[in-house]
Amino acid sequence: MVTADEVSAAFEDLGIDLDDPKVADLLVSLCDIYKLDADQMSTEVLAFMYRRKMDVSATPTLAILGDFEEEDLKRRAERMRKKAAQGIVDVSEMLVDEAEGGEAEEDDEDALMSAYGVSGTPVSKKRQLTPDTNVAKRRVGGAAKTIFSPTSYSENCTPGSKKYASRANAGSTVIRFGSDGPTADWKVSDKAVAASLSLFESEKALTKHYRFMFESLHVKAGCLDESLCRTGESLVAKYDLEEPESLAQPLPESFVCFGRVCCDSPDGRLNAQSLMMQGGQDVSEGKIVSMDVSRVDAYSLFPGQVVCARAINPSGEKLLAMKIFSDASPPLPVKRDRIRDEPLSIVVASGPFTTSDNLSYHPLTDLLKYVSSHRPHVAVLCGPFVDAKHEVIESCLLDESFDDVFGRVLGTIAETAKELPTTQIVLVASARDVHHFNVYPTPPFVNKPNIENFPENVRFVSDPCMLDVQGFIVGVTTTDILFHLGREEISHPRTGDRLRRLATNVIQQASFYPLLPPAEDVNIDYEKWEAHARMSVRPHLLVLPSDLLHFFKDIDGGLVMNPGRLAKHAGGGVFARLLVRPEKEQEEPIISRIRGEIVRV
Repeated sequence: MVTADEVSAAFEDLGIDLDDPKVADLLVSLCDIYKLDADQMSTEVLAFMYRRKMDVSATPTLAILGDFEEEDLKRRAERMRKKAAQGIVDVSEMLVDEAEGGEAEEDDEDALMSAYGVSGTPVSKKRQLTPDTNVAKRRVGGAAKTIFSPTSYSENCTPGSKKYASRANAGSTVIRFGSDGPTADWKVSDKAVAASLSLFESEKALTKHYRFMFESLHVKAGCLDESLCRTGESLVAKYDLEEPESLAQPLPESFVCFGRVCCDSPDGRLNAQSLMMQGGQDVSEGKIVSMDVSRVDAYSLFPGQVVCARAINPSGEKLLAMKIFSDASPPLPVKRDRIRDEPLSIVVASGPFTTSDNLSYHPLTDLLKYVSSHRPHVAVLCGPFVDAKHEVIESCLLDESFDDVFGRVLGTIAETAKELPTTQIVLVASARDVHHFNVYPTPPFVNKPNIENFPENVRFVSDPCMLDVQGFIVGVTTTDILFHLGREEISHPRTGDRLRRLATNVIQQASFYPLLPPAEDVNIDYEKWEAHARMSVRPHLLVLPSDLLHFFKDIDGGLVMNPGRLAKHAGGGVFARLLVRPEKEQEEPIISRIRGEIVRV
């Protein structure tokens, strides 16, 4: 039975406060009627509000929940009853299966895609690894509607722009991280020198474009098996376990095995009943068996996760797990950082960089004004810069190319960079950039575009990437892995900090995108994923931009951060700023030297 406290905590994880007890009580009733847990209910309501283009940061009202029940939950239940009447399956089983592991219906897929900003017309139940044809149609342009031209990008061109212009509390601090010492000085001295910045392990970094969509199934299977075996062996070594054995062999005595978590249905949702494990080729010949975790005290599992299990397998067909080992996180960098004379100042912002009603890029302009006045050593701008999910772009209302839009954005950034020779501006590519490649890992933007005297202090990097800023290691990905994991992860007991648990899963798998299969709009090249999406070390700072609530989390001595979005629908969003001070004493933990704030743009 779901409680009101559990529902409130689940919505709080998504940045929504349930102030009205009547709303919480209604949500509890809906959970009980439609067999949903608190996390599933919060995600479904958020998807419904996204699809209806509502303010997702606001508390859902009783009226909204009434519409949600009528348009989503009741229709879903009615479809299940019709199927039950045809003798497909028992109604109660279908309701539970759909809530926790069954086949998603079209409306639910519609809501999910809308939650990420994608047009809600499902093309096929089959997950596609290549962009659908609508992407190509967007590039054609032209529509018999009001045309957005460069001259129309003004603050007063649309009513929505007024919401951003009239926003309250611009520049105010939302949350803080670090010691409660003297007020931090976020402005860097005029006499400061430029910080050294390079790609961490540059010889392994993705620095140029590559040919994709030519990956054979044999190569993909080999990459996945290699990743599985490497992570499994790391777990065995870290926990000092005995030699692993095949997970499919009949053994009534306790033994150790490792494998990749998966669901019993390709289109289903993971739950305790649909849980399965696939072993590696070397030890288990790639076999898949069902896994029972009812005897495990605590776990957090998701599809694609590599875990070790201490279990028995009396029949050879089902693992009865007694303990799960999942922490394969790499160590922090061995070398000390080179921050000596003054604190290292870093600004991090994540796109979209313009409001949803126009392409005037006022939030980006205001952010660059902050950068100009505060002169941080590094400004990391995470894509998308020309968002494929932007309303204007999805509606084909542009009369210029996507490259032209990006060129104007880049020109604005370049002008700021020319005035700040001691500030390094890093642009992280995104698969959501409509002018770029829709593949993960995403190669960097083309270097040195056709802009006269393009500044040397603007750098282009891939998604994901690892940056070395004077020995301070920063890991960045622009793909919303937290949101994707949040929809698929199951845990027991359902207590604690959900966002911390999701971020911890990313670190413990030593991968920027450990989910398999990936979200429908993430197209992975597994050969490049194996080469460039792994974490050889745990970064001092891990940046995971997400539509979920912004946060700072100290996880095992490293800082994980969601900087939020610079623009949220037609209003302003937030960005992050950090100071990393020099060591006061030798071997001082890096986490104690970091001070951070999430600030409204």
